[in-house]
Amino acid sequence: MLRNRVFAFANISFMICMLARGAVSVLLPFYLEERQGFDTLPVRVAAYAASLTLAWWRPLAARAAIGWDRAGSRRSVSPSLAWACCS
Repeated sequence: MLRNRVFAFANISFMICMLARGAVSVLLPFYLEERQGFDTLPVRVAAYAASLTLAWWRPLAARAAIGWDRAGSRRSVSPSLAWACCS
């Protein structure tokens, strides 16, 4: 499967995007508490709210993915990946 260039590069770009998101979600609370001086409670509440938001959007994204499969991957993958990286 990785011999297909489109598939291989899509997986590599998705992996880089998710590594960046993971690093931000792990390091951001430490940065906010240690460097910016925020209290622990607001940072925890913000992290919890972000997790709940992601959990709420996942079923909607799954439904949208079914529609995107019908529309074709080229029109849906690029904006989706850009949105995932920026959110």
